[in-house]
Amino acid sequence: MASTFTRKASDLGIHYANYPAYGCGDACAVPPSAVPINNDKIARRAINPVTYKGARLSALWQINDDWSALITQSYQDMDAQGVFYQMPKSSDGDPLPPRSVTLFNDSYSKDKFENTAWTINGKFGPLKAVYTGAYLIRKIEAIQDYTNYARGKYADYYQCHGAEPANGLDSTCFSPSTVWNEYEHNSHQSHEIRLSTPDDWRLRGILGGFWEKVEIQDRLNWLYKTLPACTDTVTAGCLTNVGVAPGSTVTIRPYATTASPSSTM
Repeated sequence: MASTFTRKASDLGIHYANYPAYGCGDACAVPPSAVPINNDKIARRAINPVTYKGARLSALWQINDDWSALITQSYQDMDAQGVFYQMPKSSDGDPLPPRSVTLFNDSYSKDKFENTAWTINGKFGPLKAVYTGAYLIRKIEAIQDYTNYARGKYADYYQCHGAEPANGLDSTCFSPSTVWNEYEHNSHQSHEIRLSTPDDWRLRGILGGFWEKVEIQDRLNWLYKTLPACTDTVTAGCLTNVGVAPGSTVTIRPYATTASPSSTM
């Protein structure tokens, strides 16, 4: 729904802007630079459709009277736009109609998986044998609006700075428009084999083994800092980005990217 986000003196972290004077305490106000933002570019009806696409294919090979092999390939792709919740009030506190939200950035969640599974049945002499295995790959990508975090206790530490007359800086709050995003790449491999005696034997037994490997790669980014990053030439009114400690290394997976807020001021 079309709406605005206006910083308020009641925001729990507005004291980080130190306006109108340093150490304003309970009397802190919103700096004049903190102009409202709007969501005119993305506000619309029916924002949260969900689309599923999938397929499953199985093939059976009857090798001979004793042996057979079954392989199944499954695929599913889910694209969920918007959000799953509703908000009783807008970001500025105005009552909203049922099933409405105020967002300032496009939001979505995408979930895709491919699974290959196989089963081989046969016999070793009188013993029945079965071997099953599977390999799953799942990729998840989600981006959600996080603008309302600007009302929180610590958000303005990352979005506002106080006056620094020596550096020619006034109390300033940058845009509250922010998002969080998440990227996952998971794999699951499993194998199991069993040998069992014939059903008509007086003494029966089962012998088997199982092995699996699960790998979860997850990267979650909270992109609520809108203060400019400090550089060699910008050392005031900024906040240094979190990074790798000097002398250490980090590996960034190819699937991990970041998103930029899209709302306007």
